[in-house]
This record gives sequence, C-alpha cells and structure tokens, in this order.
Amino acid sequence: MPEESTTTEQLLRRVHYFISEGQIEEASQTLDKIQAENPQQVQELAYLRAWNCTLQGRWDDAAHFILSNDMVEEKINDIHELGQTERRRRAHYLSMMGYVAINLHLYDEAATHYLQCIKFLDERRMNDPRLRIKALSALGTAYTETGLYVAALAHYKTALELCGEDSGSLDLANIYHGLCITYTHLRDFTQALHYGELALKSYTEQAETALEGRVRNLLGNIYYQKEEYDAASKNFTEALGIAALVNSNIMVEINLASLANARRAEGILDEAQRYCQRALNYLDEHEEVFHTNNHVKGMTYLACGQVAQARAEKAQGAEASELLQEAKKWYQQSVDTLASAQGTVALARAYRLLAQVLEDTGLHDQAFAYWKRAYAVSSQPE
Repeated sequence: MPEESTTTEQLLRRVHYFISEGQIEEASQTLDKIQAENPQQVQELAYLRAWNCTLQGRWDDAAHFILSNDMVEEKINDIHELGQTERRRRAHYLSMMGYVAINLHLYDEAATHYLQCIKFLDERRMNDPRLRIKALSALGTAYTETGLYVAALAHYKTALELCGEDSGSLDLANIYHGLCITYTHLRDFTQALHYGELALKSYTEQAETALEGRVRNLLGNIYYQKEEYDAASKNFTEALGIAALVNSNIMVEINLASLANARRAEGILDEAQRYCQRALNYLDEHEEVFHTNNHVKGMTYLACGQVAQARAEKAQGAEASELLQEAKKWYQQSVDTLASAQGTVALARAYRLLAQVLEDTGLHDQAFAYWKRAYAVSSQPE
C-alpha cells in the first residue's frame, strides 16, 4: 500500500504491533511519520512514544511524554518527586502508562504495564504499598474488561486486604466500584449491589460527583439485569443528570443508551426510540470526543439494534422486515466498531445479537459464522 494512502489510525495500529513485538527501531520510524488529527490521537501518540522509550531504557523521557500531555491524575512538578533514582521511579511510570492505556480502552496493554509495575515493586526495597494497591485495582479493571473475572476478583480482593480499614480512602472506594462491576458480570447481583452501595456512599461522602454518577449507572445496570426496570430507569436518569452537571460527554452518551435499553425492556418502544435518536444525535454533535472511542459508539449502535429488533417483533409485514434490516444494520455497525476495541465481553454480545437477527432474516450461513465468532470470543481461555 502506498504510504500516502495509509491513515493515521493504521499507522497507530502498526506501532502497537511493532512495540508489542519488541521491534523498537520499526516503531520509532513509524512514530516519526504520524501526525495526530484529534485529541484522542494526540494522547495515543504520546502514550506510544512513552512506551517505546521504556523499551529503550529511557524511563524519564517516557514520563515526560505522559506528563506533558495532561493524561494522568498526578500533578507532578518534578519527576524526582516519584523517587530519587530512576530505578525507584520506574514503577510509577508504568502505573501512569497503565492508567493512560485503560483510558484509551487498551486493556491488554494496560495489564502488561501494571504487571510489570508490580514486578518492579516486588524487587528488594522497592515496595510502595499505595502504588501496589492502585496497580492491583487497575489490573482488576483491565481483566474485567477482557472477561477474565476470576483473575479480576483475585486482584481486587488482594488490594482490598492491603487497604485495611481506611474508610475515607478513594482507593478503597475504587476497589468497591471494581468489585461491583466484576460481580455484575458474574451475575452475583447480591454482592454487586453490596459493593455498589458501599462505593456510592464513599464517593458521595468524598464529594466525588463524577464517580457517583458512574456508580449510579452501574446500579441501574444491575437492576436492569434483575428485571427491576423502574429502579434501573431511576438510576440511569439520575446518572444522566450528574453526567450533564459535570460535563461528562462519555457518561451522557452511555446513560442515553442505557435509558433506551431500559425503556425497550419495559415495552415503551416509542420512548426507547427517542433515546436512541438522542444518543445518535449526541454522537454526531460531539464527534471530536467519540471519534476513536469505539467502545461507547459500539454500545450505542448495539442499543439501537435492540430497539429496532423489539419494534420489528411488534410490527407486521413490510414494516417488520424493514425494522429487522435496520436492526441488522446497527448490529453490523456495532460489531465492526467493537472489533477494534480491546474488550471481548461487548463484542461477544454483539456477535450473538447479529447472528440471531441474521437467522431471523433467513441468512443461516452468515448467522452460523457469527455464532462461531461469538463462541470463539466468549470462550477465550483465562
């Protein structure tokens, strides 16, 4: 392929491959060719430059790439605040890179960084208990997003033991939050609600409004899966209000899609369709925010497909056929979008829904192919 026809996204994917394979020189040469086109690509490019620096042993240079782009929570005036020697700073740098990778939805890469961080902390006189707690909790997040729930629980519980009785700790609240998410995936809703309420109480007491909104959405999802749709809608609505209050575009979009799903489950399909349209409009209005956020876009398309499919089940004749075709279009768009993210749980679900609607429209060979993909993704070994 001629170089001038290669897109920025393709070049970024190429660098990910080169770095993961340890091909440092090839990664460096490709990085020099990339011109970021939006804020998301600016962050990803800085992250990749930082990662490539660590492979070259240039740890302080790696930190400058991360810190100069305001991609982490830490406000560090001098990198020596993290440790007097480069050796002592390495675990902090890896933690920062893992944090950025999670925010970029690069969960496999995040796990790699955090595992290496813990390995450095295990070295003689290198341990930092608070950093270890953060790394263990973040590993729980990465493993949950890739469907490795048993591993996620193990890391969260180890982090919980290290936290002790510090009820005012934000780290502890984050662990509760992570346990809630993981138990939700395991469909242990009793434990999920227990840890969700603990997280909500802690975030509220610490005035962490944005995180309170995220837990509200999570509690809505739990009630949704318990088929308690009124409680689900109340939590989603409150979460949407908080998202708007704190100007979180991502959470506004997530809650609009969540409300579409809740209204669909309640059988209020006209309202579900309105929420779908609002969610799609919001994506268009904030294209620069969602340009490369394939997970959120993919989940919105999935909700639109489910609403269209539910409407088809209530319709007859030509209208039902048209709505099934619309559902198929949204599911295909969801699959294509989620396939480029590093989360297997949502992708497996999208494959299953697309396979089902292909069967319903008589495309059995295509349906079989997607059933196979759904099985392959959902049964990846831990």
